[in-house]
Amino acid sequence: MLVVAMTIVIIYIGFNIIRVWHAFDSVTTLNDAFPYIRNVITVFVAGVLIFIILLLIFYRMVLTNISYRSESDSQLRAAKIAAEDANHSKTQFLSTMSNELRTPLNHVLKSTSLLQQTELDEQQKKIVSTVHRGALSLLSVINDSLDFFKIESGRLTLENNPLILRDCIEEVRTLLLADSQQIAINYCIAPQVPNLIVSDITRLRQVMMNLLGNAVQFTDTGNLQLDVELLNEEPENVQLQFKIADTGDRNNSDYTSASLDEAMYTTHYTGLGLSIAARLVALMGGAVKIESTSGGSVFTFSIRAGKVIESQPRISSETNNEKLDKELSRKIPLRILSADDNEMSQLVLSSVLMKMGYKCDVAKNGTEAVAKAVEEKYDLIFMDMFMPEMDGLEATKRIREFYLQSPRPIIVAITANALDEASKFKQAGINSFIVKPIKPKEIEQVIIEYCNNLPHLVD
Repeated sequence: MLVVAMTIVIIYIGFNIIRVWHAFDSVTTLNDAFPYIRNVITVFVAGVLIFIILLLIFYRMVLTNISYRSESDSQLRAAKIAAEDANHSKTQFLSTMSNELRTPLNHVLKSTSLLQQTELDEQQKKIVSTVHRGALSLLSVINDSLDFFKIESGRLTLENNPLILRDCIEEVRTLLLADSQQIAINYCIAPQVPNLIVSDITRLRQVMMNLLGNAVQFTDTGNLQLDVELLNEEPENVQLQFKIADTGDRNNSDYTSASLDEAMYTTHYTGLGLSIAARLVALMGGAVKIESTSGGSVFTFSIRAGKVIESQPRISSETNNEKLDKELSRKIPLRILSADDNEMSQLVLSSVLMKMGYKCDVAKNGTEAVAKAVEEKYDLIFMDMFMPEMDGLEATKRIREFYLQSPRPIIVAITANALDEASKFKQAGINSFIVKPIKPKEIEQVIIEYCNNLPHLVD
């Protein structure tokens, strides 16, 4: 509008100048021309004044707009910084909470595991088994909470590897039957379904555990049925459908993340695990549905999995068998240091290492760990991340500064924080990390993977 007004003023001035110019043709004396000259000057001055006023208005509008945009940008930047700070605070809180919960939980799990390997009467076995299962249930809740946060923040990624589908289902079935003696869990895999697929075995097992566990909760006695069918096959991947039938009673529903979030807060569903299952299935290219009939309910979910080719020899087949190699210390002799300020954690780790024939020295904080590592020249150090005086990251950096490019010692972080700390550990010089609660097989695997070819193991 301002540009249009300025254009009209310029046209008006030009029009009057042209009209006066043509009027000079009828003028014979200067006195006759004076009125016309005065009109030209008046119109010109008025036009210039109007033009200047319009320019000032335009300039004011531009300044106001710039100021407004600058203020809006400042508010957006402030809001972004506040959101990042809030997200960082939430991450720090979850890290601390994870550490505070996992550390004592690790003690309970390993203590009960050690008790189960001793001579107990039937009543004692039952009590220890109950405590152990309760601790595992609590660990599942902690893991689900952290997974929920990671999914919501977009930080959860799938680790796809070849796996044996039947073995994965059998592991879930075995775990659930251990807690449900009055229920039979049967499964049927259609002949068209490939035995080997490429997927994330941990997340696939987690989905089946949550959904089958939910079915177990609604079935007092009887049978649960899991059927796996091939929906679609393409040159590089397949689409599989899993059906879980129980005898519980629910309403018909298509389960989206929103509906499952609502279900979390009711007493009719298992809650967080069910909501996470829907999100994990979505990450794997599928969806979760439920149908109710007079005889019970049927959970259905589908996933998209890759086909196994000859260049993918690695097969994921995790097991709950925790038998350790008692001769490992003879095969791979090591000097080991355990740095942890918690005496119970030291006892748990020492007990696991002792089963493999190892002895380990202990350090109660990061400062002591650095001093011992410099003096004794250890081959392997298990480093807790939360210690007084000096934390595990700083202690690792100082040890690396002393040994420079030497491959020893191998440093393994013991942490309760499962929120994508791998990059931070790598920058500090940590070779690998184990998330609490510690699993004996993970300790054994770390020794085999990182120390088997370590030169000059023991002086």
